[in-house]
Amino acid sequence: MEIVEATGSFWLPGSDGAAVYGSLKFSPSEGTNLALLDGLGELGPGGEGTELLGGMRDRIFGRIRRGGHKVDVTLVDCIWLSPTEYYANRLLIGGHFPVDDTAFDEAIIRLQDLPAWVGQDGLTIQVDEALDAVERRELSVRFDRPPPVRADFARGQIVLDFRWSRDDVRYEKVNIQQWPQFELEYSERAPLGEIMDDLSALQNLLTLCADSPGEVESVYLYRSDIPERVLSGDVIPGTMARIELLSAFVESRAGRKESRPEPH
Repeated sequence: MEIVEATGSFWLPGSDGAAVYGSLKFSPSEGTNLALLDGLGELGPGGEGTELLGGMRDRIFGRIRRGGHKVDVTLVDCIWLSPTEYYANRLLIGGHFPVDDTAFDEAIIRLQDLPAWVGQDGLTIQVDEALDAVERRELSVRFDRPPPVRADFARGQIVLDFRWSRDDVRYEKVNIQQWPQFELEYSERAPLGEIMDDLSALQNLLTLCADSPGEVESVYLYRSDIPERVLSGDVIPGTMARIELLSAFVESRAGRKESRPEPH
């Protein structure tokens, strides 16, 4: 999981008129911290503000600037540290989700040592030697996606699928990435707590199989009623927007460079 550092405005649900400017920071080892310029409060029926001190907040909504765009965020299960500081157990990037509406249709999970456990490589690289006595070589790279593997489980279906991406830099450099990932497709919309339980089960399984901590690389959540939108705000039909889930996990190796284990 990547480190997030962003500024924006934050408020309690139903009190967006009392938004406070602040700084949001997330790291895989330390979790999510929110530092505000002033304390958060609730707005009464007459518009008067009441500052809330102590205890916990089920949700804190926010809007940060990320990648040049304004993005909605939801801080889940927040602990009050001081009048202007909170710690959030989980962070959802991509929308505002109240307590009674934090459930999703699909979850895509990438784990650190999953490629070694799966042991399937879709890339074929072939280098031809010098041609016609001329000092040059020809390189060909081919990617054949392995077929997905599906299985049923108590709340739906789990899929082991393979994805890839490509980055070109001024036609001088091509970076091709491939990875396997778990895709959980729920028969009924699953609450965030159940998704976290499924994530822990997969993490434990990989830890046993790969003989190393199954660190979480990324978790993306999807809902059929939250589609992708273009910059104008118009909906892209037949799509689901990506909601990123960030949380601190035990034994995170963030910041430490470790090579992936080889299949055995």
